[in-house]
Amino acid sequence: MTVFMLSFAGIPLTFGFVGKLLVLTAGWRGGWAWLSLLGVLFSAVAAFFYLRVVAVVFFRAPGEAAEGVEVSPISIGSWITLVVCAIAVVAFGIYPQPLMNVFDHASTFLR
Repeated sequence: MTVFMLSFAGIPLTFGFVGKLLVLTAGWRGGWAWLSLLGVLFSAVAAFFYLRVVAVVFFRAPGEAAEGVEVSPISIGSWITLVVCAIAVVAFGIYPQPLMNVFDHASTFLR
């Protein structure tokens, strides 16, 4: 969950950062500089909320209500799915070019 929240917040080395960078750069180059700056501002505000969840999960002691909660085990299929997706988020954040090439080739069909 932490990897995905960091990606939502647009932290570097995650694919969320690459996505936000591409969208805001395209807006800037397209003549919408004020909208790109507004996007950066709102992205920073949203990052506060995403990172707040991570901080609460790791740095706050559980309250009384949390002691009576039973957590069911997660299936092996769910674990595999989560791990593969987390690895993909970080891998494409570090090296996004292969996926960008796929998007570039796909965009030719949309024109």
